[in-house]
Amino acid sequence: MNITLVPEDGTGMSTANTLCTLVEATAILLNDPQATDWIGSEDDEKRKAALVRSMELMREHLRWKGTTLNSTQRAPLPRTGLFDRNGYGVLSTAVPEDGKRAQAYLALLLFRDDRISESGDGIEAAVRMGQTSVTYGSGGSGVELIPDWVRVPIRPFLDESIHVWRA
Repeated sequence: MNITLVPEDGTGMSTANTLCTLVEATAILLNDPQATDWIGSEDDEKRKAALVRSMELMREHLRWKGTTLNSTQRAPLPRTGLFDRNGYGVLSTAVPEDGKRAQAYLALLLFRDDRISESGDGIEAAVRMGQTSVTYGSGGSGVELIPDWVRVPIRPFLDESIHVWRA
């Protein structure tokens, strides 16, 4: 398998499959003591697969604030209408470094735990009120698909409010 990474260049590409390059992700993870398996690996194809899958998961499983640059944009970033944790506007002409950092962390998780091919369809959730408990989902481990420590860098860009839809 020969994976070609197509990093988002800040123009809202329809063909992008990653927010950062393999070199950028490795540089981000270089000083992380938990990333020795990524840094020491010579399996570039597995690392590239983790980057591609991590962007797909970020795109499919996170609700983002702001608006994509166009209707055909594949990557979740860049976006218009974003603000950083200090309230400053985020440029919509480039992928924010925090977005690249979150992707690198998620790719590391997928790479390390060999979760590259997981679909996330087995996520299960439960709600308990008094004696009543409701479980929904399609079974699975109940493990959070995108852990909080991955979301931290991009939290200001995420819509994490609770939404309720009625049928």
